[in-house]
Amino acid sequence: MRTIAEYELLEPLPARYHFRARNADGSMVALQVLPAWRRSKEAIARFEREVSLEKAVRHENIAGFIAWGSAMVHDHELVGGPGVGEVHYIARELVPGRTVSDLVRKGPPPLALSISIAIQASRGLGALHAQRVVHRNVRPETLILRPDGVLKLIEFGLVKMLRDASAADNAFHTAVGQVVGHAGYMAPEQLEGAEVDERCDLFALGCVLYELVGGQPPFNAHDLISYFRAVREEEPRPLQELRSEVPVSLDRILARLLRKSPEERYASAAELESDLIESLGDPAV
Repeated sequence: MRTIAEYELLEPLPARYHFRARNADGSMVALQVLPAWRRSKEAIARFEREVSLEKAVRHENIAGFIAWGSAMVHDHELVGGPGVGEVHYIARELVPGRTVSDLVRKGPPPLALSISIAIQASRGLGALHAQRVVHRNVRPETLILRPDGVLKLIEFGLVKMLRDASAADNAFHTAVGQVVGHAGYMAPEQLEGAEVDERCDLFALGCVLYELVGGQPPFNAHDLISYFRAVREEEPRPLQELRSEVPVSLDRILARLLRKSPEERYASAAELESDLIESLGDPAV
């Protein structure tokens, strides 16, 4: 039996070093682990940053923080070899349901469901952005739709404090020139390693919504290099060409979300949410 502190590791989750685990009280959690062989001052600081941010943000559309800590373990995978080593962990709400990636794999869901997913994601992002935090990893795999229809945003390993946050948070800023994110959902400025803000998350959400509605990504690419070229030089096909019932209002929302320049996108998640709710009322939906 593999254990970390009071948690029994049951099976790995899709993200590396994430596990479905059972607490001592019998409850199930999602356990993120920082292995002993990956520990460093910088790695521990990033891990503690995740903890502090997740404690500060409580929202229906964000996977709930439960606990965190460190423990000595005798585990070959997590220690990196024989012997005992110290690992750090974060326990979060284990969200039942399907990822948006699972939904898309079975074909585009109904328009109303796709828009509802985007509305809930924008609310979760709005809660993060209110704390001056950018997620930087919004993609179909980090959005889970519960059986009751509630969407949860998960995985906070790439979160970034914005530049105008307090000086105490300066150590958590990613250096300009460093590319952080997931190919296929990164905004042009993110790919270039430039300074980013909330609008890079909205671009990523636009990519997710486009894929939900159109059944394919907005930019055709098979690797980071081809995506870099496509996202800078190409324009996505209008969704109405892929799916005739898509209302003009939704096509306009997507076009604005996927603008090359952040200044031409939505300024906030709240502004996007408002337009999405209005689009949900379109007779075509």
